[in-house]
This record gives sequence, C-alpha cells and structure tokens, in this order.
Amino acid sequence: TPGGRMLLSIVLRCIHALMTLFVHPYHVVNVSQAPQSCADPFVLYQTCFMSEISHVPPGTELYPPTQIKPIGEGDTKSASCYRADSSAATAESDSKMFYNDPAWTLLSRMRILPCLSDILRCLSADFSTGAVISEATIESICGILAMLSVRSPGAAGAIARHKGILPFLVSYCLSPSNGVVLKNIDGSGSKEGSNDSAGLFRTGAALPALILLCNLARQSRDIAELEMPFHTTIPHLQAVLCLGAENDEELAIQIWTLALLRILMRYGLAVEHVQSLINIAAPCIEPMKPDNTLGVHYLQLFANICAASKVMHQEVDRTNMPPIPEAVDSLAMAGVWLSSSVRSCVVSFQSVVNGCDKNHMKLASAQLRLLASYISTARPTMGESSIPIISKDDCIQVIA
Repeated sequence: TPGGRMLLSIVLRCIHALMTLFVHPYHVVNVSQAPQSCADPFVLYQTCFMSEISHVPPGTELYPPTQIKPIGEGDTKSASCYRADSSAATAESDSKMFYNDPAWTLLSRMRILPCLSDILRCLSADFSTGAVISEATIESICGILAMLSVRSPGAAGAIARHKGILPFLVSYCLSPSNGVVLKNIDGSGSKEGSNDSAGLFRTGAALPALILLCNLARQSRDIAELEMPFHTTIPHLQAVLCLGAENDEELAIQIWTLALLRILMRYGLAVEHVQSLINIAAPCIEPMKPDNTLGVHYLQLFANICAASKVMHQEVDRTNMPPIPEAVDSLAMAGVWLSSSVRSCVVSFQSVVNGCDKNHMKLASAQLRLLASYISTARPTMGESSIPIISKDDCIQVIA
C-alpha cells in the first residue's frame, strides 16, 4: 500500500541516518555529496587526489572485538548463525551492539542483507508496473550498503555476490531510462521527463549507485572481477561519459564513473575497452586547461591504463601463460593511442605548473602521473631503433 511504502522509506532513512551517526568517522560514506566536497577520506582521495589507495585502518582496529556464537548442535530453528529473537533482553543487547559497531550488528544480528533483498524485490515489482522509486529510498539503500562494505572485505563480498541486491540496483540506477514512468512509489506524481529527473539517466539514483560500486570494487580484486555488477555495467558507464554534463550533478556522475573505471584498470580489468575509452576522452582532454574538471580524471585513467599494460606484460613473462588476446591487443596499442595526450602534457606542462591554485596543481599532478606511467611502461620495449614520443630534452624541461 502507499502508506506501507512510505513507512518503509522512512525506516530505511532512519537506519541510514543512525549508521551515519554511529559508524566510525573513517567509515562514513555520503552517497549524495558533490565531488568537490572533502567530507570523508574516500571522497578526498578519489576526487581530489585521484587515488584508489585507501588509508583507512581495517575495521578490526576501529571497533571492539566481536564474539561469534555458532549455531548449537541440533538447532534447526534458524538457518543463520545470528538472529535477533523477540525477547526484550535480546533487543536491548542488540541495540547496545549497534551503537558499538553498527555495521557488524546489522550484518550478523539483524540480517540486513536478506531484508534489503526482500525490499528490493518488492520495489522491482512496483517498478515493473510503471512506478518510480523514491530517490531518497535508493540513496538510503546505497548508503547503508556502502557503509557495510567498508566494514570488511567479507561484508563487501557478501553484498556483491548477493543475487537479490545489486542486479536490480544496477539495472535501475545505471541503465538508460525509457521515460515511461507515471508516478512515484511514495504517491507523488512525477514524469520521468520532468525537470527533476530529465535526461537519459536517473541522475538522482546513479550517483549513490556509483559510489557504492566504487566502495565494493576497492575492497578486493576478487570482487571487482565479478561479471555482475561490474563488467555488465561498462557499456552503461561508457554511455554516461558520452553525454555532456549540463550541471554539477551530471558532472559528479561522470567523475565517479571515471573513479570506478580507474579502480577496474588498476586491477588490470576492463582493458578490452581501452580504445573506446580513449576515443571518448579525446574531446575532453584536448584543451588541457586547469578548469577542465573531467580532464584531470581522464589523465589519471590513462596513467592506470599504462600501469595495467606494464603489469600484464610482466605477469605474462613471469608465468609464461597465454594472455587474453583482446586484452593484449588493446594494451599493446594503448601507447600509440595515448601518444597524442602524452605529447600535449609535455607541451602544456610548463604553463600549467606556473599556476598556484588547486586546479593548476591537480592538472600538473595528473600530467606528471601520466608521463611517469607512460615512460615506465614504454622503457622496457624501447630499443635503439625506437622513435621516442618524448625526447630527452622534453623530459629535462619538465623536470626543470
């Protein structure tokens, strides 16, 4: 019923708000903030320093040790090791556990993942009838899952592999909308083509989903190489990058799209899409201007592509195992496809580094990262007959 859906949305927002208040500050993930904000370390390193490395201590160092009690012998009442019963004593103990370690309590005592799976199944059924899911509901679900995923790699793996959670979220949030929606699930009427949700993608839902996927992929390579949700969404990510950003919200979506692609490239994944990504990026990085927000993120993506090429060739030489032909072909040609961008970095670096504001520094940093990664990758394959893209004099000029 509409009243039940509204109550459900309120409960999800309350859980999300409580987690934001009581998780460790290092584990707070705001899935709706603009990329220019530095409210948490994840946003700071992903969008300002353009780095995928996490400097957050593991959850075992941030929370008190947990006590795990296995199912007793002959216990057939529950298929889960942890489950809150209806007694007041258990409810009180669970509430105390929540304030000490919200993510662990939700995962182990309150069985939040099966609950969210049931909720998403109901939302999927409602959406199939032509209803729009409230953006606040999507934001709350993605926020809860994101903060659960940073608790531990095991939690992130459980979320990524749960067949009842990410498939619908990814499909709804990142697939191009068809504009046939008639009403919101919470009862308010809203066309998908109205001003608050105009465009090919659901911008209000895409940003939380992208930040969630970045948190999941960052936890481990085993998670990032899953077909769903990562590799099946790459065509959608490419479509997002092909569209021009007309406002800050759309720009934020493109930045987090590039952040997710950077993480995948860092693992040596999605390399078969290198050529298409370079072609998409060409118009964005052509000016090499400090105020080009997307340009610096593309340059960092290029640096990760070069690094992936180097690591893959080293791995092939070390193991003598046949690599994937498509990946090898893409990475082998990456040096040729990126040569123009590298040359542009050399030509413009002197004027960029003379600037003093943060935009000049970000662009100069991205250019140096690309140059270092490009030269490091190309050096083992260069012989006396090679024609260098960057001359020795150019390198001395950049360093000076």
